[in-house]
Amino acid sequence: RLKESTYCTSCGNCTQSCPSKNINWALRSPSVEAIQEARPHFDEAFFMLTLLVLTSFHGLTMLEGWQGMISQSAQWLSTSSIALAPHSLLISFTMGLIVCWLLPISLYAAIIWLSERSLKQGKNGDRKKDSVKEDGHLNWAKLFSGFAFVAIPLAFSYHIAHNLNHLLREGSDWFALLSNPLGIDALPLSMAEKHMRHMGMLISEHTLFTLQAILLVIGFYLAIQVIRYRAQRLFALHSRQVMGLIVFAIMVTGGNLWLLMQDMVMRM
Repeated sequence: RLKESTYCTSCGNCTQSCPSKNINWALRSPSVEAIQEARPHFDEAFFMLTLLVLTSFHGLTMLEGWQGMISQSAQWLSTSSIALAPHSLLISFTMGLIVCWLLPISLYAAIIWLSERSLKQGKNGDRKKDSVKEDGHLNWAKLFSGFAFVAIPLAFSYHIAHNLNHLLREGSDWFALLSNPLGIDALPLSMAEKHMRHMGMLISEHTLFTLQAILLVIGFYLAIQVIRYRAQRLFALHSRQVMGLIVFAIMVTGGNLWLLMQDMVMRM
C-alpha cells in the first residue's frame, strides 16, 4: 500500500504477502520523491529544516568571529552569576545554537504564512478542481510540511562542499597514514609541520572553490525543482505564490556561499 518509499525499510515482506505477486523494484533518482508527491508529517518537516540549520551552524562555529562571540558571552555570564560560571561556555554555546535554529525556521514559517495569505486572497480561483478534492483546504501546516523538502538539497550540497574542504586540505595525511598505518616511530608534529600539511592540498584552492560553488549551484537547482514541481503537482499553485520560497532558497545558498568564503578555524 506504500505509494512512496519514505517509510520503506526494505524488509521484503511485501514480496511474500502480495497475493498477485505484483511487487516491482526499480532504480530511480534520489531526488524524485522529494520533487514529486511525498507528504511528510509536521514533525518530519521540522526535522528536515533542523538538518538544514545544523549543517550551516557547523560551518558557523568554525569562524573566528563566532568563537570570539561565544567566549565573550561566557565571560559575561561568569561575571554576572557565580552559579553559572562553571557552565558559562556551554550555556553560551547553547543559546547561540537556539538563536541560529530559530532564525531560519522562523523565516521559513513566515514565508509559508505569506504564501497561504496569497492563496486566500486569490480565493482559490486558479486552483485545479482535482487538487481541491484531494487536499481540501490548504492551511499553513500542510504548506509548511509539503515544501519542507526544499531544505534537503540545500543542506546536503553545503555539507558535501564543506567536507570537501576538509578532505582536500587534510588529504595529505592519508599518505602518512598509508605509509605507516601503525604509527611506528612517529613523532608528534610541530605547529610548522601541521601548517605545511594543511597547506599541502591535493588540488589548488581555485579548483576547490570552483567545485564547492558547483555543488551549491546543484543544490540550489534541485531546491528550485522541489519548489516548482511540488507547487504545481501537489498544491496547484502558481510560481508567484511560491516566490517567497525561491527567495528563501537564494538566501540560504548565499549564506552558505559566504560561509565557504570565510577562513575556517580548523580543529586539530
